[in-house]
Amino acid sequence: MYNLQPIDLTENVNEQEKYLISHKSIIERCIINALSSTYSITDNHPIGARGTTFYNELISGLRDQFISEGFERLCVNNIELTANKELGIAFYFSRGDDQTGISEGFPRSLRKKGKVTQQILGLREHSVVSLELFPDLNPKSDTEITIWSITIFADFKNGHYSAELGIPLSVNRKGFIDSFSHRIMLDINRVNPTPIINKPIEFTEDFDINIIPNEQSAA
Repeated sequence: MYNLQPIDLTENVNEQEKYLISHKSIIERCIINALSSTYSITDNHPIGARGTTFYNELISGLRDQFISEGFERLCVNNIELTANKELGIAFYFSRGDDQTGISEGFPRSLRKKGKVTQQILGLREHSVVSLELFPDLNPKSDTEITIWSITIFADFKNGHYSAELGIPLSVNRKGFIDSFSHRIMLDINRVNPTPIINKPIEFTEDFDINIIPNEQSAA
């Protein structure tokens, strides 16, 4: 059972941002290589094959690369995360719109998020008090995990891609993520993806931590 509750943006999150910036090139290479895995997809593949392949390869690539950094697989209510308890970081994947990866842009998720996803990510609706949304949230947990979304705009048809890393904060009334904090722009427009570590990794089935997603309004 995971205890979810809103937490304040603290100095720890600023330290997480520094860590992620220092590892930005690894995340970028994981994305580039996941994109390259979609190049063999043809019109004979099932609809959505590019998106599914991209998602699977990105998640596995991140885990391959960050296992040495203490990250482990974490699945909560069928939502795949890659988490490091000591750093207080969990990676989450989301497709974004064409504002994604633009520092002056206002990106939002490509698809709306259900109530379970909203709760796990600690999202709130604009102008709605979070505790009214989630009255069962537990305010007494000693472990803080901030979820960082790797948000990617992928126009597979025209070959246009952009990405960023940030903390999702809220959803609009239709359920689309519409605000992020601590946004880090990612450069994924390099050609000829370079090989990265690709070895089988054994993950523990149970990663017993309390996960506390961030819940704050953007500054």
